[in-house]
Order: sequence, then structure tokens, then C-alpha cells
Amino acid sequence: MEKKFPFKFFAGVFFVIIIMVLHSSMYELMPRNTISACKKQCEDPNEKNCIDFCECIHTEGKSLEICLEEFKQATD
Repeated sequence: MEKKFPFKFFAGVFFVIIIMVLHSSMYELMPRNTISACKKQCEDPNEKNCIDFCECIHTEGKSLEICLEEFKQATD
């Protein structure tokens, strides 16, 4: 058994955490776990595009990419 500190292991863990944070912040909206949690991220509760996005994910069951594309088209 070696008594060296596992620098490579912790560097790998740190790298994976950084990648996860960067990946999660690249989307404008996130679907969250429930439709109510998804709707809470909308700045204005009456914002139709954001609510439509949440319903697209949770009610219609479409993929994240499709719902984000529909959201972008609706906001343009």
C-alpha cells in the first residue's frame, strides 16, 4: 500500500464537477423535476413562453432540445 495522496483522483473529480456545472449552465431554461418547480424559475408567473416550455417537457413529454428550440422560436 502506498501512502501517497491521490492527487490524480481528486483532480479528476474536480474536473468532472466543473464540466457538470458548465454543462448545466449552458441552457437558458432547465426542466427541473416537476412542472411546478419548472414554472417557479419563470421570472414573471404569467410569462407564456416559459410556461409553454414547462408544459412541453412535463405534459407533452418532448425532449429538452425540441422544447428549447420551440422556446427560442417563440421568444424571437
